[in-house]
Amino acid sequence: MQQRYIGLTLGQVYENRKRFGANVVSPLMTTNWSNKLHSLTSFWFINLLEFIALFVIFLLPILDLFRVDLPINAWNILFILPIVAFVVFFSLLLYGDYDNTQGRYVVDNKIIAYLMILLFFTMLTYLQTLYMSSFHWSIYIESMVLAVYILLLALIHFFFEMHQIYTSRKKEEMDDVSSVSVIRDGEQKRVLRKEIVVGDIILLHSGDSVPADAELLEATNLVVNEYSITGQSVSMKSIDPIQLDYTTSVPLNHLLRSSLILQGEAVAKVFAVGKHTIQAKTLNHHPIKQHTHPSAPSPSHRPVFSV
Repeated sequence: MQQRYIGLTLGQVYENRKRFGANVVSPLMTTNWSNKLHSLTSFWFINLLEFIALFVIFLLPILDLFRVDLPINAWNILFILPIVAFVVFFSLLLYGDYDNTQGRYVVDNKIIAYLMILLFFTMLTYLQTLYMSSFHWSIYIESMVLAVYILLLALIHFFFEMHQIYTSRKKEEMDDVSSVSVIRDGEQKRVLRKEIVVGDIILLHSGDSVPADAELLEATNLVVNEYSITGQSVSMKSIDPIQLDYTTSVPLNHLLRSSLILQGEAVAKVFAVGKHTIQAKTLNHHPIKQHTHPSAPSPSHRPVFSV
């Protein structure tokens, strides 16, 4: 660590904070539910249910118009379908999410399988009741039990997800008030994590938590724990930009926010802070698939920094 660094001036710190934001990850409770609802309405399972509902709604009156002999129980489907639709929609809303990395709405396959079984049993029971003399809700007891089970699974998943969000946010709030060594105006000083900006030169040692996504300038025997972000509990880091971590496609010369320095020391230059970091995207349920340079500023909005 012999090289001399100048770092940012006070004016450059102000300008980069204004351009790229503060080093604070937005709480996950601020998930845009309107976008989630919009993406859910385009999900294939919802489209399938809409097709079935529209088909039935138009078919029954047309058959009745043409004097086709329909049992009175045939019209009960107009009461059953909305109930099934509610269970499906509510379960998918709580259990699913829009994945930016894949550009589509994703849901656990287990919930999809349960919902398919629910549709199958409900329709099978309905077909069995078409020519019964009277209608009783008790014949749908199996379907109702399955529907309640699916809703409970979705609610439990949602509860634990919100608990994880709350815990992560509390940890972030505590981390934001911890301090980090930086070089500014040619001098080493301590600043709060939340005051780190794009372009800052940060100094890290064993036991430190990385305050923002940064590119290594120097590294000595550097070993990092990135488990909470990439799933890698031990990751060797290098200043060689060509090498990649084959498990996550994260360049080995990149340090990710909230990873822990297990061994060694490093000098790094921050290129992403706050909500633009890989950690923020990971917490919002978007797994790392490919990573070249997250939140890289556009040519017209390059960070101001000095080395």
